[in-house]
Amino acid sequence: MNDCKIPIFRPNAEHKKDQYNEVKVIKLYGDADCFNVVSHNIKTAMIDSLSWEELSNDKTKALDSISNSIACILSGDFDEKALWMAISKNADVISWTLK
Repeated sequence: MNDCKIPIFRPNAEHKKDQYNEVKVIKLYGDADCFNVVSHNIKTAMIDSLSWEELSNDKTKALDSISNSIACILSGDFDEKALWMAISKNADVISWTLK
């Protein structure tokens, strides 16, 4: 089984100084533990799939970014437009490279 490295979002010291930003970050990304579980499960499913090893680097990176956005949506603010746009943009970048 492959190890899945999960990027964990932690507000930096600057965010902690500004309560508004801290609340906004938590609302957008959700609980870090919830994000990590959802992200890990998505990435494990992707890595364990039959075609993962055959994907090019650009496709695996796009899917990784998309999975992070999905994890944010499911553990944070599902009405955040930027998260939905990130999914779309990552998919568009790959679709432009296809014949």
